[in-house]
Amino acid sequence: MAVKTNLSAEDLAGMLFESVKKLKVLNDNLRILPGHGAGSACGKSIGKGDSCSMKVQKENNYAFKIN
Repeated sequence: MAVKTNLSAEDLAGMLFESVKKLKVLNDNLRILPGHGAGSACGKSIGKGDSCSMKVQKENNYAFKIN
């Protein structure tokens, strides 16, 4: 599979928006196992622990603030 490397900020924002729309409908009790740990560039805001709930993410993750 080829990787597209010329994504604009608008492309990336659109991809994030589409992903968040899919995630918003998931059950609040669903457990999430992150692929990036605390301290990584992608996981800089991840707290300690191996998992989280969808409810906590919906309440605290900046991406869920998108309308």
